[in-house]
Amino acid sequence: MKKCLHIAILLLLLVSVCRKNKEQSNYPTPDTLPFRQLEKTIPANDSLLEKVLFLQNKLRLNPDNDSIKHNLTSVTFDTVSGSFMVAGTGLHNKKLPQSAREAGAIMAAQQDAQRWALYLKTWYQGFTIHFGEQISGTITYSTILLQKRRNDTLFLLLQIPLGSISLQP
Repeated sequence: MKKCLHIAILLLLLVSVCRKNKEQSNYPTPDTLPFRQLEKTIPANDSLLEKVLFLQNKLRLNPDNDSIKHNLTSVTFDTVSGSFMVAGTGLHNKKLPQSAREAGAIMAAQQDAQRWALYLKTWYQGFTIHFGEQISGTITYSTILLQKRRNDTLFLLLQIPLGSISLQP
């Protein structure tokens, strides 16, 4: 009986300490985001790529909306690997020879994803910059996780470690 009481008290203390730590965190965590609200707008069976593209397009339409930035940052950041999972879009340029179209689309999609990674790192660090404002930096490493094509459009999902994103003032 005494053991059960001690265990219960320890569990209550542990839960209260964890809640205080979460309340003190400035960066959004999956537990602090309104995911139920987000799930209503994103079909449950869609992939991470589709979710990221959906949020990116939503932010393009509402560049000053901090809630969308918050959701996008949370959805794209993988806490286990310390990486952003970002989406990029590239078009096949019909003016290029057939052999160069695919490489051009991949390069354009990678550049688009890298631009998103720069914004995401800025927001992750707590800086306020609106989408569409000038931003510069370098990406030293990225991995293509997924490629998806729709007509002449190529969509990429890239994994970019947080440490490989260098922002420039």
